[in-house]
Amino acid sequence: MKNYHLKMLISSCVLNITNKTIAQAIKVIEGNTGYKFFYAENLPDFNKKVNFKIDNKSIETILTSLLKDTEIAYVIKSPKQIILSKKTSQISDPKATSGTFTIRGQVKGSDVEP
Repeated sequence: MKNYHLKMLISSCVLNITNKTIAQAIKVIEGNTGYKFFYAENLPDFNKKVNFKIDNKSIETILTSLLKDTEIAYVIKSPKQIILSKKTSQISDPKATSGTFTIRGQVKGSDVEP
């Protein structure tokens, strides 16, 4: 499925989100903008309280700011559908991400003979 990178501004509304959880903020954004969010209810940091103002910003800017310093990532899958998920940890070993690696050992049969 293709990822959409849109610069659509949410200009038709100004929203002030004060002392709400991220889950509540997502519901407010969803209810006032036409975007549909898909997510698991048990996302990490979903109950973190935020204060946020939406005023003529792109959805990318809004989500990047809202989800900053959380374990929640987002992907825009179509013009009005956004998937929220847990961020995956990055592997810091460059050899592990190179695509090739060596495995050493012996293959033994059921009679424990090589």
